[in-house]
Amino acid sequence: MNPPRAGQQHLDQGFTLIEVLVTVVLLAVVLTVVVNLVLSGLKISGADQGRVAANGNVRGTMDVLSSDVRQAGENLSDDFPGLGVTTGANGSVLTVYRAWTDAPFTLCAPVSGSTIEVTAASSNTSAVTYADGSTNLPAACKNDSTSLAGVAATLTTWRSLITSGLTGGYLYDPGTQLGGFVRLTGTTATQVNYSGLLPSNSTYGWNPLKPNQAGVTRDQRLYLLEKRVYSFNGSRLQLAINDAAPADAAANISSFVTTPYVTATNGTVIAATLPFPNATQSWRSLAYLDVQLGSTQPAGFNRTVNRTLTYRLYPRNAGSSNR
Repeated sequence: MNPPRAGQQHLDQGFTLIEVLVTVVLLAVVLTVVVNLVLSGLKISGADQGRVAANGNVRGTMDVLSSDVRQAGENLSDDFPGLGVTTGANGSVLTVYRAWTDAPFTLCAPVSGSTIEVTAASSNTSAVTYADGSTNLPAACKNDSTSLAGVAATLTTWRSLITSGLTGGYLYDPGTQLGGFVRLTGTTATQVNYSGLLPSNSTYGWNPLKPNQAGVTRDQRLYLLEKRVYSFNGSRLQLAINDAAPADAAANISSFVTTPYVTATNGTVIAATLPFPNATQSWRSLAYLDVQLGSTQPAGFNRTVNRTLTYRLYPRNAGSSNR
């Protein structure tokens, strides 16, 4: 028999221990590199998905919020603040108002029972005519046929809106700048019906009448409107409509800061003093709002991604003429 060649003898004997160890080390190095590359890719992918989700959450929320801001003050007179900003426990509190009709009612008698008198018709038992021909009623409360016909037409419009579900009646006193909601239930030929308790109004209550011939009537009004209040609570942006309990408007929110800017008397634009509006800065002086909204989203591997964006919003009714 011929003796085996040198190379054939080595193969028959298998791998040496050193060769096995070198192979294992090389495989471990290769596997470590591959695993690190895969983990790095997953982390990058998770971070990208988190950023996309955070950006989408902020932008989706801002679409709704900016629409409300643009409509703030719709159908409201210039002495009714259509937008307000205060500081809450966790961030800004943004309040916007818009009316469903541009025809609010002037109160023509003390509010009592479940009715609000809005005309000077003969049924208004609170009307008093003095010797000089003046009355104790606000100037808008007239009893001529044209005025009564106009009020009747507006009452018909309100009746239709109330029937459709718009029941947010808002009593407002520009003198005290106080107001609040009552639930409207319908109308009559000269009155608006409501249910529930009346909001507080300091010393006067809801009484527009002159106390005597030399006195001054109080301008008090009833609006059919919607009030929307945005606030930040923990990780959620919440929305309360018409003073109802707040509900979640957006989840995974990390910050909500609203800064109003006003046009000063010299024409420059400056940050407003909070609360806004205030004694020196009216809502009609509002130039724009900067709204900063942040969102935190999971990014995998027990990590999170936070994105904070700032939007500049322009309420279209702030500079409009009196309605």
